[in-house]
Amino acid sequence: KELTIYGRKLADFFDQRIGSLGVELNHLNMQFTAPEKARIIIGGRTEVIQLLASRSEFKGQMHFIAMDGTTAVKLLIEKKIDLAISNHLEKADDLIAKKVFTDHFYLLVSKQIMQGYEGSTENINAELLTFLGSKDYLGYKLEDKNLEDLYFKLRIKKLPRIGRAIDNWLSICELARLGHGWSIVPGSYLNNSKDLTKISLEHIFTTETSFYFLYRREMKKVAWFKHLIESGWSQENQFTL
Repeated sequence: KELTIYGRKLADFFDQRIGSLGVELNHLNMQFTAPEKARIIIGGRTEVIQLLASRSEFKGQMHFIAMDGTTAVKLLIEKKIDLAISNHLEKADDLIAKKVFTDHFYLLVSKQIMQGYEGSTENINAELLTFLGSKDYLGYKLEDKNLEDLYFKLRIKKLPRIGRAIDNWLSICELARLGHGWSIVPGSYLNNSKDLTKISLEHIFTTETSFYFLYRREMKKVAWFKHLIESGWSQENQFTL
């Protein structure tokens, strides 16, 4: 039998109420769960997850799901994840944000690419950028505002070709190390490889990129979650370089 219009609406009504009840029961369970038995779902960009996953003292189960920050916040509001990591603050009354880390930018280039350059690498300068202008650039996107701003501020008109665009800073750092190009990257993703030359751009770019934990206000009632946010991770600005 087919449901009548009333029957369909009644079924939808109960589906919504049952789904909401499941969410509320899960939240209630969280409040009375021991930290080591707790489970938390976290959404954020792949490279940010890679950066933070090993830096928590949380003893429970952590399920990290890779997604962009906008999607993470959307799923957080829909109560499908418990914690969102994003560099965009969402204006919502029922969300709380806590800064996790702040980054400044660095120019990153391998010594392999720098062969033949005899100028200074102590600071960023027009001679260096002119030399790098003939080398492929590794962009986070096909249009790189940081690259454009850097060349504009040093009054160099010709931009380098963006040879590869990859939306993962860790992958960009690895490609730079292998000599496939050079890039401008946030400091948190740099490693200590001796094959790379790193030049701070803090005096060039006044802007910085910050990432935040966003969570629903109701989660403040969960003792282990509150501890996780306030002290279970490295302290704010720990990663500033």
